Amino acid sequence: MSIGRIDSLFHPKAIAVTGAQEKSSSLGRAVLHNLSASGFSGPVFAVNAGQSSIMGHSTYADLRHIETPVDLVVVAGPMKTVPSVIADCAKIGASGAVIISAGCRQTGPAGRQLETEILNAAADGKVRIIGPHGLGIMCAASKLNASLAPGMPLFGKLAFVSQSRGICSAILDYSKKEKIGFSHFIGLGSTLDVDFGDIIDYLGAEAGASGILMHMETLTRHRHFMSAARAVSRIKPIIVLKTGRTNTRVLSEAYSNGAIKGEDGVYDAAFQRAGIVRVKTFEELFDTAQILSRKGRYRGPGLAILTNTGGPGVMAVDALADVGMQPADLAPETLDALDAVLPESWNRGNPVNIMADATPEQYAAAASILCRAKAIQALLIMLAPRVLTDAEAVARTLVERLGQTALPVLACWMGGSDVQAGRQILNDAGLPTFDTPERAVRAFMNLHRHSRGIEMLQQIPARLSRRIVVDRTAAGRMIDEGIAALPGLLDQMQSKALLEAYGISIVPTAAAASADETVLTVGVRKHPGFGPVIFFGMGGVLGDLIKDRAIALPPLNRLLASRLMEATSANRLIEGYCDQPPADREKLEEILIRLAQLVTDFPQIAELDIHPVAIRHGHPVVLDARVLLEQSLCEAPMHLCISPYPSQYESRLHLPEAGDLSIRPIRPEDAPLLAQLFDTLSPQTVYYRFFSPMKQLSHAMLARFTQIDYDREIALVAILESGPSEKMLGAARVMLQHNLKDAEFAVLVGDLWQGRGIGAHLLRNCLKIAKERGFGKIWGTVLAENRNMLTLGKKLGFTIKRAEQAGEFDLTLDMSQSGPDSF
Repeated sequence: MSIGRIDSLFHPKAIAVTGAQEKSSSLGRAVLHNLSASGFSGPVFAVNAGQSSIMGHSTYADLRHIETPVDLVVVAGPMKTVPSVIADCAKIGASGAVIISAGCRQTGPAGRQLETEILNAAADGKVRIIGPHGLGIMCAASKLNASLAPGMPLFGKLAFVSQSRGICSAILDYSKKEKIGFSHFIGLGSTLDVDFGDIIDYLGAEAGASGILMHMETLTRHRHFMSAARAVSRIKPIIVLKTGRTNTRVLSEAYSNGAIKGEDGVYDAAFQRAGIVRVKTFEELFDTAQILSRKGRYRGPGLAILTNTGGPGVMAVDALADVGMQPADLAPETLDALDAVLPESWNRGNPVNIMADATPEQYAAAASILCRAKAIQALLIMLAPRVLTDAEAVARTLVERLGQTALPVLACWMGGSDVQAGRQILNDAGLPTFDTPERAVRAFMNLHRHSRGIEMLQQIPARLSRRIVVDRTAAGRMIDEGIAALPGLLDQMQSKALLEAYGISIVPTAAAASADETVLTVGVRKHPGFGPVIFFGMGGVLGDLIKDRAIALPPLNRLLASRLMEATSANRLIEGYCDQPPADREKLEEILIRLAQLVTDFPQIAELDIHPVAIRHGHPVVLDARVLLEQSLCEAPMHLCISPYPSQYESRLHLPEAGDLSIRPIRPEDAPLLAQLFDTLSPQTVYYRFFSPMKQLSHAMLARFTQIDYDREIALVAILESGPSEKMLGAARVMLQHNLKDAEFAVLVGDLWQGRGIGAHLLRNCLKIAKERGFGKIWGTVLAENRNMLTLGKKLGFTIKRAEQAGEFDLTLDMSQSGPDSF
């Protein structure tokens, strides 16, 4: 469902509150009071059939009697009345409802029936629902407090989302004490309709929200969540506190055998794949929130530490070492500049120990020098209470001198009452302030983890030297036969045949692994929400002893397969250890990729164990396998939480001048081909496509254009396969916009291949897929001098109008008005 209506919930023109009462303890009265106190400027209507006026608000018997169009309805009445209220929301055309009433699925079958009735009523009018049993919502830009929480949060650029009323209330109260501001504060409740994925999509397009903090208890619509998070985390940090780490009641018995480290490990793998930073305590969440919400943006891991005594500096260095980092090296010119302002006895290193008798001016001078140093990307200023140190004066001087620096500056004023006044001065000035070095370093490293995670997401995978060829038909036949023969456990020969259909060969079991060979284990378990989960690690008795397992979510490429191996202790043996030669790493990657393809194609695979895998003279040898099948209610590839490569869109195009071209969706491995295509373009072609002169595609752009979410974007390329290597001749894409309904198109064809129908063929196929997926309007902007593109747009049925910008035309195609054979 489109997220377009969610915007009207946070920026409504008019609001109605149902279940409103004068009774001081009622939920409706609390919401009415908070709406009035927040300064919301639009009309607010109360709905109560028994009263004519409540708290000075006009009161109506039901929503249908309100003559003014209402965008947001806050539902605070008894749960049994909610289905009829939502039905009225649909009738009056309301965008959505925030249900703070409680008592649905928690009450058993009757409650679940209520939920079904609510969703059915909402579907009639496309009404979006937040709740039930949520705190409500707040939006600083709209001065909106449609919640049960008294008082608006401080203004800021962070968004906070949680399912728990209690957690929301506690964080809101604590944030005021710590001077942490929010742009949005959202209590999702039971996520009957609007869930974490919807909110991430919405906040990703909100200019007022620069980062997203989430407290998560449960997750629904796992694939939508992963899709939204992978898109938004590249532009805004997402920090998640996922609770319930030790709750294993929802796990199947497949997880209890030690192959996978429980449900929590799956969430770790999912968050990492989505570019999300996970924290494990509220303290860590708040500390990271401080960094996100205060002055300075993350620039890199080069941290300088300024302290008035050695012990705290060592503690900070130890905290960095715990995450594999060390303080930045100070350049000779930086050391010389510090020599000029610090006592002769200072340590000339990082941490910079300016000694116990350092004056406020020396603190400020040293901090200013470090902020200007090229190797320094962040500064941690520490102070421990000493007899000769005025903590308050140091804080005040630092605020005055560092007020204009763009570098991230953190403060750690260690102690209690002796440093509290100074700590408050720093806090009020917008500097992230901590009471221990470990907390300060950990918060800073969470931003580093986010940056590193995004960097890893943008890495370009290498191609396998061998092409992946599988026999899906034969595998499907074997799986159908295995499902029919209950309980679905394939015997040794059947398991061997199934894996060999996907290019994973098994040698006779008589050739057992010897004592001096490295033994690995590879396999799959099915998670009820995230789908198939691939695990890898040490095998044999040693593997059982040390529980060396890492997990990943399919689909996989070489880079992801390599990272999976790197996350295990077994990786040291794979790289070669003592007298053991290194293993054929590419062959291991290929096994993992083929396994991922197998479970991508067949959701019927519930469990799969490839064990043992012996490293014999450097070569991986699969010795045995076990496969358990079960019926699946979900067809491939919808059982995955990450959209796989859509091979169904592959086709061929014959060009008389070149022969057959491969027309297929773009792959992450295509980045070098795209870069080579760009290098052949004339300046005019570059300008037509990108509207500005460009000499090359940056690494980030290459990653953006090739590492796509196939659920949100259609990108087809034309590949010439004849000759010594592949060559990309052109590309076309249709990209969903933030409302997840409308899309923008773009076409690029190499100069030597223009005018031969490649661009038209690629765009036509993209439009057919967009029609199949139910996209709304497809649009694009074309320069007036790009006559070929304007001609093609007219031929494909686009409406062409002059744009507001001179020299440009807007092309629009309403897919709802286009027939199946329009393209």
